[in-house]
Amino acid sequence: MMKVITLNLWCEQVDRRRRLREATKYLLNLNPDVVFLQEIPQGDSRRYLRSRLGKTYVFAGSKNESTYPPLSYVPFVIVFLSMLLGCRLNLRKSILASVLVSPRCLSMLVSIALSRKISDVDLMGTGILIKKEILRQNDDIDIISKPFDHSIRGYPLPKTLFPLRKWFTYFLQHTFARPGCVLARVDTKEGPFVFANCHLVISRSGSVTNRVREKQVDEVLKWVKEICDSNHGIVVAGDFNAVPQGGSEQKKMNDAGYLESFQDREIVTWDPISNEYTRTSQEPRCQLDYVYINRDVLKFDRARRVFDGSSGPIVSDHYGIEAEFSRRGSKSRI
Repeated sequence: MMKVITLNLWCEQVDRRRRLREATKYLLNLNPDVVFLQEIPQGDSRRYLRSRLGKTYVFAGSKNESTYPPLSYVPFVIVFLSMLLGCRLNLRKSILASVLVSPRCLSMLVSIALSRKISDVDLMGTGILIKKEILRQNDDIDIISKPFDHSIRGYPLPKTLFPLRKWFTYFLQHTFARPGCVLARVDTKEGPFVFANCHLVISRSGSVTNRVREKQVDEVLKWVKEICDSNHGIVVAGDFNAVPQGGSEQKKMNDAGYLESFQDREIVTWDPISNEYTRTSQEPRCQLDYVYINRDVLKFDRARRVFDGSSGPIVSDHYGIEAEFSRRGSKSRI
């Protein structure tokens, strides 16, 4: 039997150090075999996780792609034209001025603010923690980081021109938040596994849908299929940002042969009523986080919610999920 946990750690600065400290402490108490984490930017968050959990777990983190979508260069173009035409600077000075607002420079500034270290920033960064003792050998892990293509980044476009802060948020999302998936192909004592940690794009404010998420699910399923064999146990988990009721994302997973941990039992992981960190009234109280397994190889033994105030501290704007499963044909230890 294997136990996994998925948890969105919420990259906001609010109580971040305390939340990280409490999250790692309770994870060690829960002692899962595999942990799927979302919203862990490069920098001090990952260093802290490695320092606290590195003796027990191997950490596999997503790698931010160093290219940026066209939208990210809008400030660069605006400043360049303003300097060249409005301030009548020469070409060299105009380029130097506009470089300060280029996406790479802004990314470095944000990384310094977050972790006092220069690096690319991916606020939606994902990571998988794999317990060392479940591995057949220490090097039996293949890591593949897969950010979604710019064309299916999928952040909702603001509906109106004003307020301008919505457009600023839209720019930040496209520049510093990269939805995607990190995959780990692992040879464990329980047999071969593929673990896929996903962070899909959000819905439009006040809505629970985003048609781009369907394409993102298709990409995840394709990536998993490319690296697995018929004998692999497959676990796909993370923040899908999708509701279970009538969701096309869940239908795609079901049609592809995957089973969800709660199997139509109603569960809440996004809770604007009871979770003080969920600072929005636009999204309904619902489940946004999931653990899926391939039903032809694996079966669930139990599942529950964690990091919800009753089972563990609240350390994020999401609650976590703990699920236990075993290979079909093996005896469950319930």
